[in-house]
Amino acid sequence: MITKFKPPEDAAMKSGNGIEHRAITVLFADLVNSTSHMESLGPEDYGEMLRSFHSICNETVRRHYGVVAQYQGDGIICHFGYPTAAEDDAARAVSAGLDILSEIEGRTGDVAVPLATRIGISTGTAMIDTKLDQFGASAVGPCINRAARLEALAQPGSVLICDDTQRLVGSLFRLRDHGAHVLKGFADPQRVYRVEGRPRGAGTRFEALRGGRRIAPLIGRDAELETLVGHFASVGEGGCRSVVVSGEAGLGKSRLVNALREDDRTRNSTAFVLQCSPEHSGTPLYPLRSYLEWVAGAGPSDNAEIRHAKLERLFSKVWRAEGDDLSTLLDLLSPLGSNTKPDQSDSVPLRRQTAFRLLSKAILRSLPRQRSVQMLFEDAHWIDPSTAEFLRVLTEQAREHPVLVVVTTRPDPPLGDFFDSSADHIALRPLADAEAMELARATLENADLDDDAVALIIEKSEGVPLFVEEYADVVQQTGTGALARRQVPLTLGALIQGKLDRLEPTTRQFARAASAVGRSFDADTICGITELERDKAGEIASALFGMKLVHPTGASSGDGGMSFAHALIRDAIYAGMNRDQRSQLHNRIAEHYLLQGGEMRIGEHVLADHLARAGRHREAIERFLGAALEAAGGGAAAEALAHLENALASIGLLPEGEERDLLELRIRSIQGPTQMVTRGPGNPDFGATQARAMDLLDRLGLQTSMVPVIYNTALHAWATADLDRAMTIGESIHRINDQSPSDAACMAATTMRGLVAWHQGRNRLAEISLSATVTTHRPEIHADLYSIFLKEFGVFSLFYLGLTKTILGDPEAGADCAERAFALGQTMGFPHARGFGMLARFNTAMLREDLAAAEQHSALALEFSTHQRFPEFAAMSRFVLGWVATRRGNLAGGLAEMLAGFETWAATGFRCWQALFAAYIAEAQVAAGDLSGAEALLDRYEGLVRTSGENQTKVPLMTSRALLFRALGRSAEALALASAARELAEAQSARLWRDKLEARFRL
Repeated sequence: MITKFKPPEDAAMKSGNGIEHRAITVLFADLVNSTSHMESLGPEDYGEMLRSFHSICNETVRRHYGVVAQYQGDGIICHFGYPTAAEDDAARAVSAGLDILSEIEGRTGDVAVPLATRIGISTGTAMIDTKLDQFGASAVGPCINRAARLEALAQPGSVLICDDTQRLVGSLFRLRDHGAHVLKGFADPQRVYRVEGRPRGAGTRFEALRGGRRIAPLIGRDAELETLVGHFASVGEGGCRSVVVSGEAGLGKSRLVNALREDDRTRNSTAFVLQCSPEHSGTPLYPLRSYLEWVAGAGPSDNAEIRHAKLERLFSKVWRAEGDDLSTLLDLLSPLGSNTKPDQSDSVPLRRQTAFRLLSKAILRSLPRQRSVQMLFEDAHWIDPSTAEFLRVLTEQAREHPVLVVVTTRPDPPLGDFFDSSADHIALRPLADAEAMELARATLENADLDDDAVALIIEKSEGVPLFVEEYADVVQQTGTGALARRQVPLTLGALIQGKLDRLEPTTRQFARAASAVGRSFDADTICGITELERDKAGEIASALFGMKLVHPTGASSGDGGMSFAHALIRDAIYAGMNRDQRSQLHNRIAEHYLLQGGEMRIGEHVLADHLARAGRHREAIERFLGAALEAAGGGAAAEALAHLENALASIGLLPEGEERDLLELRIRSIQGPTQMVTRGPGNPDFGATQARAMDLLDRLGLQTSMVPVIYNTALHAWATADLDRAMTIGESIHRINDQSPSDAACMAATTMRGLVAWHQGRNRLAEISLSATVTTHRPEIHADLYSIFLKEFGVFSLFYLGLTKTILGDPEAGADCAERAFALGQTMGFPHARGFGMLARFNTAMLREDLAAAEQHSALALEFSTHQRFPEFAAMSRFVLGWVATRRGNLAGGLAEMLAGFETWAATGFRCWQALFAAYIAEAQVAAGDLSGAEALLDRYEGLVRTSGENQTKVPLMTSRALLFRALGRSAEALALASAARELAEAQSARLWRDKLEARFRL
């Protein structure tokens, strides 16, 4: 007999000012022998043990839908029934207590001393300020004191409960009556019970209390399950293993993973599940953030401030993060970030990698060290790029841990783009007819069907387990008449529509609105959209559960969280509506979220998608832009680009005209720099975006106000060695500056003119232009221009001015400029600026053939650029290190390094500099005796220079060709070519090239 506990005046009695009397069950857990452990372990190891204990309690309590109210040193107070009440609060608290004991026992090998805990559980009424207290930390009531007294009374490794709790849980657990005890603070003796465990026959009822539902047996997947279990067993011996389970929709990927979790051989292991979502494939770290918010105790109705507070408590109290680590985690995962400004001295990719590594280590530290763990990434075909990146880092960090990483996905990309190729692969196939028949009969249970009727189900389902179960469910709901008349729906959509038709109109309305929201939803949102009364939500949910269309995702009596039983079911319901119905629903959804204002729980891009589907494209574009800026600011460039593409799709649906062009220009002005940062200035997508932006600028006549767009367009032309076009575009910035002078336009113009002129071999013009930038630049004034142009003009101009001075024959002045570039880069702090300062040092050293300086500076630059994830800087550094090696006689090894750097440079999309690198490589090939290789390389790049106009490289190419002629025994041709090269060097004022020619050929 299970009795529902009822405090005076029902479960909650309001007292005004937010104070309520709530019926709750309190769980109090405490470490045994804490003081002696602290003395024997010391502060650091004791802190690690306490973190492990808190992590066990926190995660276990959250699995049972409780909330951690307080961390009290080595103790922890947890509430069940606040902030969300359910009829099985007491049962879930007792089950959580038993699971904590089990987890503690299983982790005895994780720490230097054995962990042990005592647990007291009490049910009663507490007074809580529900307006100010999200966790119940300030709750006051006898049940809280009684739980603490029961904990003190308990033996290590045991759970004691009070009489009121015993009446609520009935026979769900095996209890031993410990009689009445006098507890401090209570006048009357209190009857106490020790929880011995769960009786074998009580599982069904207990699972029902937890909201569990019957799942069809796993059929036809025995081999796949054994493979997974085998991998799980192996990780305990050999460290992390990764497995990808792929299959088309409906083939049972999630069912297989669920079977792995429930298998007797894995059931006692720790597992956490990250669920990807189609609606949030553009939300950075959505699966991870959702999981951690759930662990932290955040609910669907919590606003950003509350979710931030709960995450901060999880990271600080459970994970023991503090200082910079805590700020990094909050910046990455909290909706509000941290109060600390991020360190700008590292690149955004490096900061994200650092954050991912810190997060991975924190998660891995919270797991048992001596027990195998399951990490499950569900529906990775909807994974967002940031989560995919995190998954890579996590698997790298987990290599020495007993962790089985399982990823489920459809066979489509992005699987191949993000997961380790060393992962094992399980590809699911459709069921054979015999297997499908077995599954159908297991689903139908006692239905009296002949073989022909079942065969028809098999024929319709085509071996897809989801279809088998759905067709069998139709038979259970409608009887066998439809089968007899061969009136079985031909498609899943028709089948689901048949289920909807049997529901009440309000329930159908609820289901359709939910399908427009997404795969997962909550009752409050759907009631707000449909204007249904909230008190009817439970009845509606029950009807949908009964039809197996949805299942709960929250606590048993519900915080209202639900999810469609399968993505295909959601898609079928959504597709069953016509365009107008869908548009109207999306409009209502958008209005519902807009009314929430700053309390809106969804991401900007999700709202934007609803607005776009409602035909409100102008509003959608603004939201997509906001989402893109937010994502880019957080380093999630891939998500930002996806939002911008969606914005452009909405642009195409607006009427032509100036307003549309202005909106598109705003999008392109963000899209271009984002593409440049992620893929380099030479990539064609960046070029196409900038070309379109320039067309819009010309059409709108806005060149004066959009100098960064023009500069970036010229930058792409420079990077791709389209130098005449780069100079032409750069000159337009000069004209803008003449009309409307500004330091920004001035430095953009002179910098672009100077660097293009240097590559064109116009060294005097380069010197004048770059010197003008250096003279204008003031670090204290112009630092903010970096965020606009993504270039630090002072450092960049000093870099090229150092090259120019060196070529002009003043290597000391060149070296001085390079040192100033390096120092300024360190002062400005921007990672790219620091990198350019390093490039300035080793490139000028290479030009003047200072091997020691070139080696020292390029080695430092290689380490820095690899760490900061700057591939073009790393490529150039590697090339110069290889050049140094060839100059010191290691021709084979040096050439290999030069060629590797050269290929990496080309892969970034940069065409500039390639011809100069080719000249140096050809010279080394000649020295190594690879004359045919040198000839082919020179032929190629001499032809390219004729079209690119990169005339700075002509003299080095001609010099290498002359060396090749001499090696081939064609001395007269070598001398003639060297003389022609000397004349060209004189014309370019390139005394460095001239002097080298004279020394090598004695001209």
